Amino acid sequence: MYDIQWFKVEKNIFYNRKIQLLLGFKDGDTYLRVWIQLLSLAVECNDNGRLVIGNNPISIKEFSKIMGKSSKKMSKILDKFLELEMLKKDDEVLAIKNWNKYQSLDRQETYQINNRERQRRFSEKKKKEQEKTNVSITLDNATEEKREEKITKEIRKEENIREEEDSGFREYKL
Repeated sequence: MYDIQWFKVEKNIFYNRKIQLLLGFKDGDTYLRVWIQLLSLAVECNDNGRLVIGNNPISIKEFSKIMGKSSKKMSKILDKFLELEMLKKDDEVLAIKNWNKYQSLDRQETYQINNRERQRRFSEKKKKEQEKTNVSITLDNATEEKREEKITKEIRKEENIREEEDSGFREYKL
């Protein structure tokens, strides 16, 4: 089972012959709305398209409360979905037929695996870049320290030369 937060609906859902049949009924819009609610409920149940609360099948009475329809109306709609093979009975549990196929859960798993691998490679790359940056900074610091040492030595040399010149100049004056 995957914890998904969405469900797929084909862009041409209204050209699907079963949906067209449902929309042709007296309360066709209601049938379509209940179908969409069932898909949403299947995502919430997170049990491969099975419509359950906990481990128990959802009863007609519970469907009625969830969908805001009478038990009689709900029973009629669910029977029609079973007749059109949009739903199936798995023991006493109603389930969306071909749930995994239509929701592409196998592709979702592949996507998640690929995403983890991509994230791992990205992290490794960042880590290597960080290591290079740290080495560069260390080398730059070492170079900077050598530069400062060299400048300090040059300054001392110049000071020594001046002192020698100054001291030598004084000697001639005396």
